[in-house]
Amino acid sequence: MITTPLTRWFDLDTPVFGAPMAGVAGGELARAVSLGGGLGMIGVGSETPAEWVVEQARVPAEADVSYGIGLMAWALELRPELLAAAIAAEPVLVSVGFGDPAPFVGPLHDAGIAVATPVNTLADLDRALGAGADVIVAQGTEAGGHTGHRATLPLLQEVLAATDRPVLAAGGVATGAGL
Repeated sequence: MITTPLTRWFDLDTPVFGAPMAGVAGGELARAVSLGGGLGMIGVGSETPAEWVVEQARVPAEADVSYGIGLMAWALELRPELLAAAIAAEPVLVSVGFGDPAPFVGPLHDAGIAVATPVNTLADLDRALGAGADVIVAQGTEAGGHTGHRATLPLLQEVLAATDRPVLAAGGVATGAGL
C-alpha cells in the first residue's frame, strides 16, 4: 500500500485517480475506480446535459464511495448550469481544466468541495496556485495528446519543485510499476 497526502486526504487505499475524460468516464467507471480503492472521476463534456451529471453522480453515491467530477473551464463560462449540477452532486473533488479555474474555485470551496487543476506548464501552475487550487495535476502530453508539448515525468519534476500542494501525475502511468 502506498500512502501519500492525497490517499490520507481522500481516505483512499491507493493513490490512483480516474481521469475525468468526457464521453468516456461516467458513473460506472467512477464507481469501479472508487470501489478499487482509488478516486473515480466523472468526465463532463461541453455539450453534456446538466441532468446527466446528476444521473451519473448517483452511481458512485449509491455505492457509498467517494468520487470526483471533471469540468472544463471554457465550457463553464458558457454553461454555468454544469457547475451548479456538479456542486449539487456533492463530490469530494472537482477538477477544473482547460482554462482559468479562478472563477470556479470560490463556489466549489464554499460548497466544501476540493478543487484540482491540471497544468501543462509552470505558467499554468502559477495560475492554478493563484486561483486557490487544492490539488495540482501535472498533465503531460501522454495524457490524451492535447495537453501541451511536455512529457509527464519532466513536467512532474518541475511542478513538484515549485509547489508544496499535493500533485498528481497524469499521462503515461499505465502499470503498477509505473505508479
